[in-house]
Amino acid sequence: MIYELKFFYWDDEPQNDDEVIVAVYSSYELAERGLEKFAEQPRFKGKKDAFNIIEHKINEENSTWSEGFIAFNPEFFRLELLGGYRLRKYDGEEIKICNEEETQDFFAMKMQDYQDFEDCTILRNRDLEKMYCFDKREQSVSMETQEDDEFAEYLKENYGIEKIRWKFIFFEERK
Repeated sequence: MIYELKFFYWDDEPQNDDEVIVAVYSSYELAERGLEKFAEQPRFKGKKDAFNIIEHKINEENSTWSEGFIAFNPEFFRLELLGGYRLRKYDGEEIKICNEEETQDFFAMKMQDYQDFEDCTILRNRDLEKMYCFDKREQSVSMETQEDDEFAEYLKENYGIEKIRWKFIFFEERK
């Protein structure tokens, strides 16, 4: 058996959501000790109830690892965004921002990470080392850059965004 220590934190404000596999242990007791240790770290402090210890049998398939590991590049998915927008992918590597009905595409490119806000969605292409800000009111990309500081300053000045917490697109729930 292995024991996966996972942290799932869901907040009323979606930008505060947090999900991560913290560690994997060889015994339940070690996982419990790890939980106690990590629960005191700043990222997790006060959110102890958001930890889970998940038991997995070694050398045995289960529903989440039916191919051995999590699939990083599904052929199809939809991810709902705030304000009536959606990220979608049908095939290939492009991620599209479209309206809820999927009748209009606003932006399409290979992307690995995103974070959604009321007025904008930010995206990152790690291959090109570029970041993009999609403005929902203008329905267009309002910023494109490779500079972290420039991007952070732009988001702060134009949208009041203080902190970027990238989410890996392919780990999101598929609908």
